[in-house]
Amino acid sequence: MNITNVALECQEIISIAYTQICLALLLRAGLVAVQLGTIPSQNIYKIILYNILDIAISVAFFGTVGVVFAFGDDKLGVIGFKPWFSLDSINIYSIVTGFSSCLIANGIITTCLAGRMHFFGFVLLNVLLSTILQPMVMHWVWHNSGWMQAKEFLGIKVSFMDYFGCLVIHIYAGTIALVGGIYLGGRLILLEEISEMSIGFIVFAPPLLSPKATVVNNLVAFGCGMLSVSGLQFLVCKQDVTYWNVLKCIQGAVAAITTVAGGVHLYSPLTTVLLASCGSTAFYFAQIVLESKSSIEDYSNVVAIHLVCGFLGLVMVPLIIMQNVTGMVFFLWHIICIFVTIAVLAVVIVLFLFLLHTAGILRSTTDEKNHQRSLVVANKTTHKKCSQRLFHLNLNAPQIEPGSRKNFKQSITIDA
Repeated sequence: MNITNVALECQEIISIAYTQICLALLLRAGLVAVQLGTIPSQNIYKIILYNILDIAISVAFFGTVGVVFAFGDDKLGVIGFKPWFSLDSINIYSIVTGFSSCLIANGIITTCLAGRMHFFGFVLLNVLLSTILQPMVMHWVWHNSGWMQAKEFLGIKVSFMDYFGCLVIHIYAGTIALVGGIYLGGRLILLEEISEMSIGFIVFAPPLLSPKATVVNNLVAFGCGMLSVSGLQFLVCKQDVTYWNVLKCIQGAVAAITTVAGGVHLYSPLTTVLLASCGSTAFYFAQIVLESKSSIEDYSNVVAIHLVCGFLGLVMVPLIIMQNVTGMVFFLWHIICIFVTIAVLAVVIVLFLFLLHTAGILRSTTDEKNHQRSLVVANKTTHKKCSQRLFHLNLNAPQIEPGSRKNFKQSITIDA
């Protein structure tokens, strides 16, 4: 009887593990599709190659080294370590969740950097992320002895609440994408150089974990996010129906799911509706500000979706769940933990990119040419003041539709 129960339990664990890994790979396939449809590329096969390399590096290096640093015996609350022969004592759920988180986070980062970095620089960056950086953040958040867990703060024992990887995946990836985008700067690609095979299409992958409350709340968030951004674009701002505006509706749904990820299994459907609507609205205005005010190349709106909405959703978890003085203390602890994480990641990535730049393996040859071209144009262009960029926006400015170089803009106007 006991043997039968153990066999059934092992079979269930293996089934869940395989399902979670398959969902992570499905989501990666969706990210590749989004990249092909949003990133102006002179060679789409280069984007596919970079994603293949990223998946291989994530699996190989996280599986051999990263899992030890993430879930091994605690060392000063910063990183883990465990002898190889005793790794079988680590919870299988932790290992599978770590693999899935590494695949997804690196895919989000690749969305901003694919095709821009030098081949060797990209490989070295992915090795750093899969081996040290993300496992270190996992250890801080998910290990019982990580420095964010079970600490005395303002006379109250606090712990960081991140149930579905809002910090480990979304804020982590959004921060690195933002720093990388700022460091690489803008680029200017000639229209005839963009591949005609760069055609827009969108794939959405389901959440990784699926208790009943998680499924319901994610579906509710998906619908509310899409409705909120659609209403803002086509009813409030009177924008045209273009590929990019339709894509923002889908991104609004993803932004809403990111916002509720921190406590999705604890929220009521009504709370999910309110939080998802706030998150998708924050995404919409954040992407407008980033697009109009900065030179960051983020066609997939990674920063607005994952960093902005992830931050908003994560700081709201203790306030929504606790709703008392203790909740305020946990809220302050969340703020501290998030900003420390962002600061550490920013410093490490800036130093690493500087080393790659010094070694001459930061940018690809094509990206260097396009970047220098953008600098020449920027020096000959009259710069607008920040206030002019923010308050004199032309939301219906002409846009290049993916896959159509001859027709510069094709749109249908909605009469609200």
